[in-house]
Amino acid sequence: MAEKIKEDQANEFAMKWTLTVEEEQEIIDSRPISIAQVSVFAKKFGTHEALIIGRLAKHGHIHDSAGWNHGFFHKVELDTNAQC
Repeated sequence: MAEKIKEDQANEFAMKWTLTVEEEQEIIDSRPISIAQVSVFAKKFGTHEALIIGRLAKHGHIHDSAGWNHGFFHKVELDTNAQC
């Protein structure tokens, strides 16, 4: 239970600092938006395009493949043999 509360608090904190609810709503109200407009919004709000695409996908406004299809998401390979 305590872990769930901490996770919810962390998610709320991250949302406020990466893309506020009001900023997200401004993007949604501008639909349909182009990939170029995503970049404009990212610059305007001081965030990354992938975050905007991810947030819109998370809330069902676009398909989650949009970030991959338009090059905003990139695969990251982690070295599982690396020692810290």
